[in-house]
Amino acid sequence: MAVVLVLVAIAVGAEWRPRSWDRWWTPTTRLTALQRTNAEARFLAGMASELRAGAALRGAFEAAADRAPELQLGWLVRLSAAGVPISDLADGVAAQLAQNGMAAAAAMRVAGETGGGTASMFESLAQVAAEDRALYRELRAATAQAKVSSLVVGGLPVLFLLWQAVTGRLGELASTGLGVGILGLGLALLGAGAATVGVLLRGAVR
Repeated sequence: MAVVLVLVAIAVGAEWRPRSWDRWWTPTTRLTALQRTNAEARFLAGMASELRAGAALRGAFEAAADRAPELQLGWLVRLSAAGVPISDLADGVAAQLAQNGMAAAAAMRVAGETGGGTASMFESLAQVAAEDRALYRELRAATAQAKVSSLVVGGLPVLFLLWQAVTGRLGELASTGLGVGILGLGLALLGAGAATVGVLLRGAVR
């Protein structure tokens, strides 16, 4: 019975862990939607500012990529330095930028063909990314209260069972086969419910 309680606690804890612990639970290359939007906004704003300052497209791309290392554009920077066509770089950007890749790639192709006048396009894309970032922050704030409420509702039964186990009253229920089955089913449903709510709430702000 103690093992079941420990497993349920682990399952609940895995879903309700602080976000600052994510680096221990997920690969370092995995980004949340907010992190990715922040990185893409920095990259697009960097492209706009570099082009406004008179930089060539390749130079602007390399400087902007340094502003958003999370996007892992280093391999495209090396290809750019090697002189690969702009269209190939645009294809790579479309693949690396999950949210604004297609639009950024189109802007790069236009810049490669016309040779200028694209800073305003990248500024517009950066503004869109900034608006997405604000939306994700509002969504996270909106789900915070629901997350706390579900944590309380889901945690109280666990605390009650632990109290019953400490006081010895849980042993009376576990003394019969029927009681063990009911208790096991209840714990399983509790763990499944807590995990489901956690996945839904965390997925809403990813």
